[in-house]
Amino acid sequence: MDRNKTVVQRFRALIKRNKKGIFRLLVYVVYICFIVAAFLLVGAYHSGLASIMGLNDQVQLDLQSIANVVGIASAALALVISNRLASENELESSRNQIYQQLEFQSIQQFRFEIDHVDLARIIWEDSESYAELKKDDDRSYQVLQLICQVLNLFEMAFRFKADGIIHDDVFNSWVAWIYDLCSSEIFLHYWYLEGIRDNYIVLFQESIDLGLEKAHTKEKVDEIKKKVKDPGYEKGLAEFHKFMQNIFIEQR
Repeated sequence: MDRNKTVVQRFRALIKRNKKGIFRLLVYVVYICFIVAAFLLVGAYHSGLASIMGLNDQVQLDLQSIANVVGIASAALALVISNRLASENELESSRNQIYQQLEFQSIQQFRFEIDHVDLARIIWEDSESYAELKKDDDRSYQVLQLICQVLNLFEMAFRFKADGIIHDDVFNSWVAWIYDLCSSEIFLHYWYLEGIRDNYIVLFQESIDLGLEKAHTKEKVDEIKKKVKDPGYEKGLAEFHKFMQNIFIEQR
């Protein structure tokens, strides 16, 4: 019983890994069946069709004729599929190169944090409080730039996932990394109080907002939001966004 279950599981896994190939094969088979059926119907009812369309009903169709037509149709379909496969392979290669660049940038980020352990510990371990950092403008600025550096990587991964460049299992490792940052008290304060949030696309903003709420509770996030020094900034930024969008619309 267990052996049969294992065989079924392996068969399902094989199908899952080769969904696209199986789909193409099915399309090919259905296409050929359709061509054969069409010519058989024409051969069986050509007199009636010729009468309806006002054509000569002296039509000679045999198996060799059908085979020739099916062969031509099969060759045409094979060419289309071959071109499609080549295009998909080229796209996949391009995606891999883009993702490799992202991974290289993440390695560079790790190296930077190794060289600046004190700053890295602030955002990942909350080794200093937000109040303490604000007493030292230079150090606070360094932490701000480090957070933006990490967020830029996350946003790139986010965009690549939205564009289908990163697969689910790979993106899940980035999700864990993003959530680790959301768990930081320092990041919670910087995200809302230092104007970082407005530097990113709306969908990414909302994702980080949710991560912060899950890591710290919505009540705590709302409490931090109330400390925003310039509530008019959001309104001004929204108006500026609208102005910039209108500029590009007018240029079209």
